[in-house]
Amino acid sequence: MLNVGLRIIATPLGSVFFGVTKPLFRNRTTGKWADAWWYGYLFWFARRYKLDKLKKKNKGYRLVKKLTSNYDFFLFYNTVFHLDCLGHIVYELSQGYLPVIDDTWHVWDQFFVQPVLPDGQTEIDKTDLPVSDVEETLYTPQSLPFCKPNRIVASRLLRDFCRLRPEVNAYIQDEIHELLDGHRVLGVVRRGTDYVGTGMAVQPEMEAMVREARQWMEVWNYDRIYLATEDERIFDQFNAAFPGQILVNKRSYYDKAMTEQNVKWIGQVHFQRENDNYLKGLEYLSSIYILSSCQALLAGFCGASNVALALNEERYEHWKVY
Repeated sequence: MLNVGLRIIATPLGSVFFGVTKPLFRNRTTGKWADAWWYGYLFWFARRYKLDKLKKKNKGYRLVKKLTSNYDFFLFYNTVFHLDCLGHIVYELSQGYLPVIDDTWHVWDQFFVQPVLPDGQTEIDKTDLPVSDVEETLYTPQSLPFCKPNRIVASRLLRDFCRLRPEVNAYIQDEIHELLDGHRVLGVVRRGTDYVGTGMAVQPEMEAMVREARQWMEVWNYDRIYLATEDERIFDQFNAAFPGQILVNKRSYYDKAMTEQNVKWIGQVHFQRENDNYLKGLEYLSSIYILSSCQALLAGFCGASNVALALNEERYEHWKVY
């Protein structure tokens, strides 16, 4: 249903509808009908904006300070934060402003340059910039594996506005080349830890996932599996099923640490190392870019599979999200 609705919005009919109804909702950003209207309008805007025009004609920069209400719980990069930022970026641009992300823990500035800067510029002075007039996102790309229009928009937004800092990009590209060069790689994502029994998306059964991964490797001649998981028990099971064929990037596993530190969520885990929050975010972000560079993807539904699909821009030979 979401696919059908967004496809209709993207037609010329959408332009007429939003042109007529915009006066009704311009100053309303809460309420059932306002929520639905803004979601559709911002999707429509994200499909049709012209980046060059936005850079030349705008009201100046505006700070995005209040991100998702759950974000203060996460002190390092995560995909909820990433997609939430995309929603804020689209809203600011639709109102004629150039967005500047100013999150509590400066996660954006650790990994990305600001969304819209003059060519060659990587920093901006945030002093005295006006602040956005909304606190929550009115549109966020969601359910990307199951809604192609949203996935296409998310791909465009990531390409245009989420440019990695040079040192982060160099780190990730080194990992991609070190792991993937010379191989046909099936990317596999399977969450454990706080995805189990906490109301998060149900992950596929391990036996079924191993069986399907083996079939894909045999039928389509993949010779390695890049495994993205935060749970060492999942790594052990895949490693036993595919000895000598599992690739992993530099990472810390969370399952044992969660037990030892007696915490419920991976965002509460702290490893005893310098710059721990930055390193956790870097490991996670790198794993998503590596996934997006594989030839195929087999994944449980989670943030990593959402963003990897968008970054891949429909280049996978085959993909499946359970």
